[in-house]
Amino acid sequence: MHITELVWDEDTVLHIQKNHHVTPEEVEDVCFSENSPLIEVGRGGSQYITF
Repeated sequence: MHITELVWDEDTVLHIQKNHHVTPEEVEDVCFSENSPLIEVGRGGSQYITF
């Protein structure tokens, strides 16, 4: 899977800031870096990024 765009809604931004202590900009830096992140599939089919 190749990430081409991230779409942020308010709930997701609040979640990553509160629970993971990162900003959308930091996530985008990882997703669009030369070292592509690994996309995992979680419970219920949700996808998440690991690096």
